[in-house]
Amino acid sequence: MIRTRHTLVIGILGALAVTGALLAAGYHFGLARVLGARAASSSSLTDLAPADSDLVLYADLATLRASPLLQPLQSIASNTQQDAEYTAFVRASGFDYERDLDRFVVVSRKKAAGGPNEVIVVGEGRFDQDRIRAYALANGTLEHRGSKEIFLVKSDTQGKIIALTFLSANRIAISDSGNLDAILSPPAAATDATLASRVARVAGAPLFAVWHTPNLRQDFAPGGIQSQQLSDLIRSVRWVGVTVQPMTDRLRLNIEGECETSDQAATFDGALATLRLLADGMLSSQGMKSKTDPQMLSLLRQLLYSAAISHNDRWASLSLDVPEDLLQYAAQHAKQAPTPATPPAPPAPVGGSAPPAAAPPPPPAPQR
Repeated sequence: MIRTRHTLVIGILGALAVTGALLAAGYHFGLARVLGARAASSSSLTDLAPADSDLVLYADLATLRASPLLQPLQSIASNTQQDAEYTAFVRASGFDYERDLDRFVVVSRKKAAGGPNEVIVVGEGRFDQDRIRAYALANGTLEHRGSKEIFLVKSDTQGKIIALTFLSANRIAISDSGNLDAILSPPAAATDATLASRVARVAGAPLFAVWHTPNLRQDFAPGGIQSQQLSDLIRSVRWVGVTVQPMTDRLRLNIEGECETSDQAATFDGALATLRLLADGMLSSQGMKSKTDPQMLSLLRQLLYSAAISHNDRWASLSLDVPEDLLQYAAQHAKQAPTPATPPAPPAPVGGSAPPAAAPPPPPAPQR
């Protein structure tokens, strides 16, 4: 997560945290009637992703806000206390991601061998350029790149500079590397169009992501399980794609993994089927029944039974249908979750003097 001391980019980057939370809760879906417009928007934004990106994440926030099934979660988010810096930024710039950011794409790419990845965000929405520009000049410096103004703002991370520019009246680009060369002067496209072909597999959904899996160490042990066969199987997955699609009364989540060979994909298919059987046994166990709300247990079974596992060539996939009842149950119990109590502050000293120290406890009575 990019974080600036003066909060110039909190508006767009804050939306990433919201998107991640929604994905984890299974709330990401929009309206089927806007799929056509959404596909066109995602295509134009993801076309900006450099060909050497390891990750591309796209979210259509305008569609997500319009989803009736997203309303309970939105009401919970609106009741949370906002960061003071972000509140000041909204007041100064007039930009609020909850209202003004319609869609965004996030890409991550390696800047140099062994170095940290560069994260770039391109947001699309409504921006008061004059107010944001004034805010940036008050808290950073300005450089020119041809006709583009590049604003540079210090990051909370020592030695890092955030770069920001307006690509158009309704688009803004941010990078945590201190420059925006990957967007303004992108590297040559890969000869095999690797990234473009994988984005094309998932594009059109209101939320999707593709990423290249890292090279795992030889002693990699998933979940602490020392199994060379399992480690080799996970290591064989080179690309992962995730899509979230709107349905009438449920959310369809699809996860694909591209293996190195078709045989590995078939093996992965079998491993997923085994895990589904193990999960079914766990949900049916007496221990799970004794400590889990019966309604929640029923909804989890419904989710598990919706799982569809398949493989095609080098791709193994898992599809899940998250029912509306499960989304509503999660939202309801999130509202009911108790807020941790804040311990009372110690009384303020009177007249600037320190509060008196508490009297020491009496010594124990002598033992006879």
